[in-house]
Amino acid sequence: MPDVLKPEDFQSLSAPLIFSMRLGGTATQVELVVTLVRLLPTHRFREQPFSLSLSGPRQPLLPQGIYPLRHPQLGQVDLFLVPSGQDAQSTQYEVTFN
Repeated sequence: MPDVLKPEDFQSLSAPLIFSMRLGGTATQVELVVTLVRLLPTHRFREQPFSLSLSGPRQPLLPQGIYPLRHPQLGQVDLFLVPSGQDAQSTQYEVTFN
């Protein structure tokens, strides 16, 4: 995995882009699907800022925090997830690379 992730690191992977994680030492596995890779305006601190929108199960609701997510090609990626919405079936999360 590169030191600095870029939008193309996610865009180049085949869809659906699914990350998985185990909850706090339990056997419960949660899968999050990347639904959108959005480019953000460049600025002096990051050449290619972007965000990921992810969708996961409605429960368990993951509170805002850093989670070790695994992907078959990227390996483990520690991402700061922020819950951004819920509907009857799912919870949406946002990750910003700023």
